[in-house]
Amino acid sequence: MMRLLVAWVLGVFVVNAAQAADAAAVDAAREALRSSIAVVDMQLLMRESTAAKSIQEQIEKQHGKYQQQITAQENNLRDAEKELGRQRTVLEPEAYSQKRKEFERKIGDVQRDMQEKKRALEVAYARGIDTVQRKVVEIVSKIAEERKLMMVLPNAQVILVESAMDITKDVLAKLNDELPAVKVDVREGEAADADKGGKGGKKN
Repeated sequence: MMRLLVAWVLGVFVVNAAQAADAAAVDAAREALRSSIAVVDMQLLMRESTAAKSIQEQIEKQHGKYQQQITAQENNLRDAEKELGRQRTVLEPEAYSQKRKEFERKIGDVQRDMQEKKRALEVAYARGIDTVQRKVVEIVSKIAEERKLMMVLPNAQVILVESAMDITKDVLAKLNDELPAVKVDVREGEAADADKGGKGGKKN
């Protein structure tokens, strides 16, 4: 009976020791994982950084200017259409038809101008955001090197992560310090040329 009791006690000790070893191994693995992998919230950086905000502000300001220009053009077209309507009863059919074609050409010009302005804003915004993103990659690379991180993932690709593994605040602070603003350069002609270039590639 005494031998059975000793064997049982030894068995319990072995099981507890194994469980403790397993727990220690799990803790060690978790700590190693925590210190080698990090996540960053790219959407927050593109929304909250001073550089991204400066881009948005400039785009909105230029959009307002464009909207004023377009509104003026639309008002001119309405006035021209009213005048054309008054002239319809006094002009010869051929002369009226010619003026009607000229009016429709002006409508087409205004529509193309609107599309070009819209495209120019889109290209300028994309160029500015690309500048911010490249800076983020540079900063993340430096942090990863300093902390000996093996991997940095966008948090959008992770379902659950410990807050200690999130380096977004650190990246945001460095980003605001090293790139406080980005100058937006809106080029209407360049946007139109880019569209033409993309559509008219060389044929073999």
